[in-house]
Amino acid sequence: MFNLLILLTLLAISASIVVLVLYAIDRIKRVEAVAESLARESDGVTGEKPKTKGPFGGYKGKELWDIMTGKLTDKLSGEEIEEERQRFGAVLEKAVRLAFEDGLSDGAAGNPKQNPRNERMVKTLRGSVMSWLPSREVSTIYTSAYETARATSEDRERLQANLAESINGIFRQADIDVPPALMRMIQQEGGDTSSLGGDLASTKSDDSKAIDGSAN
Repeated sequence: MFNLLILLTLLAISASIVVLVLYAIDRIKRVEAVAESLARESDGVTGEKPKTKGPFGGYKGKELWDIMTGKLTDKLSGEEIEEERQRFGAVLEKAVRLAFEDGLSDGAAGNPKQNPRNERMVKTLRGSVMSWLPSREVSTIYTSAYETARATSEDRERLQANLAESINGIFRQADIDVPPALMRMIQQEGGDTSSLGGDLASTKSDDSKAIDGSAN
């Protein structure tokens, strides 16, 4: 009888220990769940997959353009935008050059005029980024370059003015000064845009330097 009493007591103690262990495990899981929830809230995560780290916080294309031109104000802080502005200017310069180069190449080769792309992949030291230019401006840049290949002296002044207006408009929207190399491209002495292709070629090797240097 005494042994039975001891056995029952041990069973009761064991059952109590099991209950306490299960309770402790449940409490730990709840604490972990609360901690994860608080961490997500503090990071501003709402269930969406976080953006990949990279140039400009991972933003690209038209969204990046809208951020850097002030159309989207809830993506990057004002301080972050200012930190990225110089680098963004270098990206725009490269995108403008690519659009101009396409037009010049198609015009010289006698190819049909194309609809230029808004988006361009541009390389930087921090990785490649998809740039975006407004349709009207990129079309004017391409067309001006295309017509340059067969421009008469009477057309050159008009082409230069169109090119200058579009390039200035792009950089003005981003609140960035037009890079000196692009200024030389659109301010040919005497309005002679027939040499624009040569100026473009002479400065193409500086594109990566301009972009990479802006990251320093």
